[in-house]
Amino acid sequence: MSVHDSSTLATGPSAWVRTLGRSGVPDGRSRLRRFDATRARGPVLALVIATLVVGSPFGHPAGSRSAAASSFPAPGFSATAVSAPQSVPTVEHASTAPAPSSGGLRAAPPLGWGLGPGSPYNGSEPAPMGVSDQGVDPGGGSHSYATASFQGSISIAELSAYNASILGAQDEIGFQLNAFLGFDSGSSSFVYWVQDVFEVNTSSKSVDLYDNIWNATSNPLPEIDASAVSGNGSFSSFTYDGQSETYYGDGASCTYSGACAVLVYGLGQSANITLRLNASLTAGRPTVRFMFDDGLGAQWFDQATFSLSVAPAAFQGFFVNAGALSASCARCVGDVELIAGGPNSGYQTALNGLTNVSLGIERWNGHNYESVPDAYDYGLATAEGLSDATVRLASDAEGEPSARMTYGAGTLGPVWGSGSVSVVGVSVVSGHAGGALTVNGTSVPFLGQYVEFTLVPSTYALSVDSGSVYPLGDRTLLGGEDLTLEVGRPGVVAVVFVPQGLGTFQVWSVTLGGETLNGTGNITFGEPRGNYTFAVGSLTGFASSPSGGNVSVNGSGTNVTVPVRWTSTQTGLLAEIVSILELRLGPVPFYVLLLILIVLGVGAGVASRRPRSRTRFIPPPSPPPSASTGESVPSPYEPAPSEPPHRTFPP
Repeated sequence: MSVHDSSTLATGPSAWVRTLGRSGVPDGRSRLRRFDATRARGPVLALVIATLVVGSPFGHPAGSRSAAASSFPAPGFSATAVSAPQSVPTVEHASTAPAPSSGGLRAAPPLGWGLGPGSPYNGSEPAPMGVSDQGVDPGGGSHSYATASFQGSISIAELSAYNASILGAQDEIGFQLNAFLGFDSGSSSFVYWVQDVFEVNTSSKSVDLYDNIWNATSNPLPEIDASAVSGNGSFSSFTYDGQSETYYGDGASCTYSGACAVLVYGLGQSANITLRLNASLTAGRPTVRFMFDDGLGAQWFDQATFSLSVAPAAFQGFFVNAGALSASCARCVGDVELIAGGPNSGYQTALNGLTNVSLGIERWNGHNYESVPDAYDYGLATAEGLSDATVRLASDAEGEPSARMTYGAGTLGPVWGSGSVSVVGVSVVSGHAGGALTVNGTSVPFLGQYVEFTLVPSTYALSVDSGSVYPLGDRTLLGGEDLTLEVGRPGVVAVVFVPQGLGTFQVWSVTLGGETLNGTGNITFGEPRGNYTFAVGSLTGFASSPSGGNVSVNGSGTNVTVPVRWTSTQTGLLAEIVSILELRLGPVPFYVLLLILIVLGVGAGVASRRPRSRTRFIPPPSPPPSASTGESVPSPYEPAPSEPPHRTFPP
């Protein structure tokens, strides 16, 4: 739950590409540590719900913690280059902590905290609605991981919310990026719940920005000592369900660009907002940085440093772990969430009209920001809730999975899981570090010699720019599939099969050297020196030339191009029309066939009623069709700047 006090805040080269493998099950490349799939989901959910019912405050389970997060550089991006996290400028802040951006993490009835109307454990709305990774795969099993950064993306095309009982804030709704931070100091373990909050008045479209930090390490309800954290914010207490708790909070003043902005959305326009949480060690002390960007540039408005000294190996950073609950950390539900709910202080609200909002969460995987592997449409931690919100799977401009929220009665459940998304991993073995992966024309920067991306099943035009540009061709990805590629190895060249006579949307396939690729447009393989046999997949009613053959790769670095011509094998006027449509556009729907039949039938009827002429009319010959100039060749890919673009979503 978040809390804030509104009175204190102002409103060319060779394509050295090698396909290493495709599989239907994610493998060890991912930085996720997946548990044995044989572990049934039931027991995991039972544990989650049993102790989750405890609510949503912070704490840290006793026991050892992964040190993996210490190897993840805390990502911070300047306007021109990838760099260390930016320092936070000193500006005027509220003299008292903003009201809790949420009602805090709530514990189970044994600790005196009722479930309340906003609890997801009731199984229905109102609940914190949006997108969350709870460490549980909807298909079964569980996973855990640590990261130095979470990034939340919000795209508002339309938004309307209302609750008459929230005096002075009836039209307000809050978006919260919430995550758990873990570290060890000496023999003790600590967990804090960290919130980056973006509040919108859906009537005036004005915004408020603030953050909260809550302690969850012990029971009964823990307190966060004023000496434990230092930053731009201050400390205050909040009472909920008769329980009082101290929290840290800070609000962004109008000194920060966009902190007092009025959003522009509706009538075809969207407001795109990015929230980011960074965790790192600063002089041996855990530090959290808070960022927002609502279209006027990234603003790091607070930096909170914990007073405890922590060794690098004992710093976990942010974590997702469904098994984090324990007797000493009964509010450690271990999820990361980007949710919408009441504006603050445990309030509930409801969508009440035209709403179209896209939400996405990405984690820093050590090289680039990548979508979380699994997602549910509700959060487990915060106390605010939302009603009349329907959430469905969608995708952003790059094809990453996202959650589309619209107005309507919603249900609580999964949005995506490992079986419904695909993972693409590309290794750069040329020795060059850093670059950008381009997905359907959108550039995604990465560090080091590896980039990994999670995508919804579809066909994607992929390329990598890392010292040289390596086109990866059109790749059709299936749910639950991992695709591993390698670029930059000397002697490996691109073997490109170019369709002629096929439409933009027609999917076809080629098998080369035992590997089959599907796609629209060109199909590209990466192969070293050698001779290879290929076969073109058949399409009903059409013939390809050639349908198969041999390809020789001499290793000189010159790409090999194989043109494939498609023609129709069907006879008759209707069959010919259908074949032309299918070649150009793909499979023809039934209603289109019916329309063609109607048109042909009407034409035949009109022709049959025409009087016969005694004079034979011979039309003049038609002029020959003009010669085709061929398809235009796109200009060479221009490398994107090092700063990763702010994620945007289609309306």
